[in-house]
Amino acid sequence: MMRLPYGVASFEGIRLEGCYYIDRSQYIPILEGLGKYLLLLRPRRFGKSLFLNTLAAYYDLNKKQEFAKLFKGLYINNRPTSDANKYLILKFDFSGVSSDSGYERLRESFGINVRRDVLTFISGYRAIWGDSREMESVVERIEGMAEASDIIKELLGVISSYGLKVYVLIDEYDNFANVLLSSGDEPTYKRLAQGTGFLKTFFKQIKVYTQQGTGIVARAFITGVTPMLLDDLGSGFNNAENVTMEKSLNEIMGFTEQEVMELLKRVAAEQPEIDP
Repeated sequence: MMRLPYGVASFEGIRLEGCYYIDRSQYIPILEGLGKYLLLLRPRRFGKSLFLNTLAAYYDLNKKQEFAKLFKGLYINNRPTSDANKYLILKFDFSGVSSDSGYERLRESFGINVRRDVLTFISGYRAIWGDSREMESVVERIEGMAEASDIIKELLGVISSYGLKVYVLIDEYDNFANVLLSSGDEPTYKRLAQGTGFLKTFFKQIKVYTQQGTGIVARAFITGVTPMLLDDLGSGFNNAENVTMEKSLNEIMGFTEQEVMELLKRVAAEQPEIDP
């Protein structure tokens, strides 16, 4: 019986549990050719989170031993790029940021989310840090930090001493900003995105580590629904290229009519015949 992963965004879960999966790995080399810092926009429920998790599994140096198991039978399995399993994956998900209690609460919630994701990142690569007292000190300092820009600066600053590169993945980058705008709270939106707003300073800090000869943040892939927030951030992360309208990426997410029809045929073929 074919297993349909309804509502599941875990690439590893889908692949290891034998669920139905439509291959999108052929877009990985295309994305690499388009640039190092990319923004891709799609409507909700188009599979953005799943694709982000596919990239995480492909580029994560921790997943090198699992590459064949995860990508067996997929396009990229026999055509890996030179960047496969090359990076530390720093993934942020902004879909859970609280945006209904004013600027300061939003700022606090954003900091909590960033701190959580950064500490998860550090824990996930503990084999690399080993018994490093330096990294233990970093964790202690981050646990006491509230400002997202300070947290990311602390993390990326210490990673530079390990000679490793980071791939930053950001899911739903504009989720809470869109909630603010749809509820009519434009003043809070402008405050977080402009001047010394916490979101702008967060992105500016990431940008620092893509420049100045450091290159610690070697790549970034950001998903969202509209380009408006990134445009309003201005210099915050203006080195990101919006590839949403790139024709070669038209079918990178969602399903084509042919794919839907093929899936329906397979589902129908597995149903028991019903006597009239």
